[in-house]
Amino acid sequence: MQGLKKYRVPKPKIYRVPGSLELPFAALKIAKKKKYDVIIALGIVIRGETKHFDLVVQNTYQGLMEVALNEEVPIIFGVLAVENEKQASARLNKGKEFAQAAVEMAHFRA
Repeated sequence: MQGLKKYRVPKPKIYRVPGSLELPFAALKIAKKKKYDVIIALGIVIRGETKHFDLVVQNTYQGLMEVALNEEVPIIFGVLAVENEKQASARLNKGKEFAQAAVEMAHFRA
């Protein structure tokens, strides 16, 4: 949220979901409210020993893309797909980049 404060964005509404695959559904419900100029979808998917990782990442991405295009609201894909917890920890500071992308994309809604 620090990144959004830099751009003087009012206090953002935070919705939590149990996992990355639930992000597209939540984004759809949020987008249909027509209250927000942009949605930032955040999550972390850590590779395991099965194909589940690939399915989760691909379907989360595809679902969010469909929502963005169908509902005409920018969605920032802030889902980190990493090999292990060390990589996840190293990338936790990506929030500032996601905030900047959100501000830039919100201009398309004006």
